[in-house]
Amino acid sequence: MKNDRDSYEQYFMNRSRYEREQIIFPITIIIGIVIFLWLFKFILIAVVATAVLALAVYLIFKRRLFSEQPIVLTKKQAREGAELRANIVYRSSSARVTVDIPAGVKDGERIIIKNVVFEDEKGKKSRKIVRLRIKIE
Repeated sequence: MKNDRDSYEQYFMNRSRYEREQIIFPITIIIGIVIFLWLFKFILIAVVATAVLALAVYLIFKRRLFSEQPIVLTKKQAREGAELRANIVYRSSSARVTVDIPAGVKDGERIIIKNVVFEDEKGKKSRKIVRLRIKIE
């Protein structure tokens, strides 16, 4: 074994400095990458887990937080603006709200109304964010 090691060291030392650096540099880079990944794997796992959890929470609560309803306007109401009373339905409950439509809205735009209170048939109240999608006829 000692002879093999001595012969390898002799072989390595007989190479020029440039050839030795060509052998050592890639090995050093690979070792550095392995150490980096080993040290930060927990951070990477935590970041990925947090992103997946945030996406899951968003997808679960998106349906509960938002109710999107169409609201039909005439061309004159869209051009000049209007104040309308709308009946908004969410699952089995409904709410009546007054909506101020700004002048110059276009077909397909959305108006967001926060804290609309819905009351279901059991009397339970819940607050939702309602998006009204403008439809011009």
